[in-house]
Amino acid sequence: MATTNDLLGLGPGLEGMARRREFRDQLAQEMRERWLGTLVNCELGRNQDGVFWLLTINHPTLGAHPVVVRLGDLEPYSRDALKFDKTIDDLRKLVERAVRDEQLRHWLTGLPNASALTEHIQHAIGSNEPFWLAFIEIDKFKSINDQFGYERANVLLVEVAQSLEQTAPRFFANQAVAFHAHGDEFYVLGRAYPTRLTHDEVAQKLDAIRDAIANIALTGTEAGLMQCTASIGWRDRSAGTAYDLMHDLEIAVAHAKRRGRNRVVMYDFSFEVPTAALHDGNMFCPNCGTQGPRPAHAARAPGPQDITDLPPAASHPA
Repeated sequence: MATTNDLLGLGPGLEGMARRREFRDQLAQEMRERWLGTLVNCELGRNQDGVFWLLTINHPTLGAHPVVVRLGDLEPYSRDALKFDKTIDDLRKLVERAVRDEQLRHWLTGLPNASALTEHIQHAIGSNEPFWLAFIEIDKFKSINDQFGYERANVLLVEVAQSLEQTAPRFFANQAVAFHAHGDEFYVLGRAYPTRLTHDEVAQKLDAIRDAIANIALTGTEAGLMQCTASIGWRDRSAGTAYDLMHDLEIAVAHAKRRGRNRVVMYDFSFEVPTAALHDGNMFCPNCGTQGPRPAHAARAPGPQDITDLPPAASHPA
């Protein structure tokens, strides 16, 4: 007589093996038919929370990277078609969530990407939640790339990302998240509450993050020791759209670079050019001090925009 474990496919004998194989084959077929991807592996496990399936799924949206999906509350095996349909439906939701999470991660560093940053900013603005945002740009990254090659430069970006991932929540009491938007451009978004930090305290903590980046050193390269510094511009969100916020941060970082790089600067309207210099649609460049036609993407928009629609920040000199 079959035990409960046998019926669930948990038995060590042939009966349990057969039921596990039957479940795996049925699951693989349903996944193919419902475009959930390819089932690469299917294993049973047990922990303090009970029985679970550990599935490795190769999903077309995720490229060559399989997704390991842990199923904690699903029927390990059931001959009931309705229960099996629920298992497949729950699996679909888990896969979609995994795909969504992957799409919001930067392909190189694994940090939340520009799309994730947009969502966080829009959510904070929409909920009227007080927050601050810092734009972190690696100084002279093009020179680093030229000297050490793009592969080693990518290793440096990963190190910077790991540093931000560790220091941002540590220095800001788990109230700050790091993002990797484009190339050498990173962001840290922090909640103003419940920490209630003053502007000076935020600046001090951002300076500690800057110092941690400056202390990164990679050896083993033919071109010598590989290091970098970063210029950081930040401001709190008192008013304006996401586009306005990003524009002001670019101005702040440009100001930090003009002052010698490797420093933290809070945005101030005085960084903008005197209003007399803005006329007839011209735009003043805070880096080189010249005027020119305002590019189409620099026009202020009346409402919120997706910052991923903007080109990467262009700062010269880098």
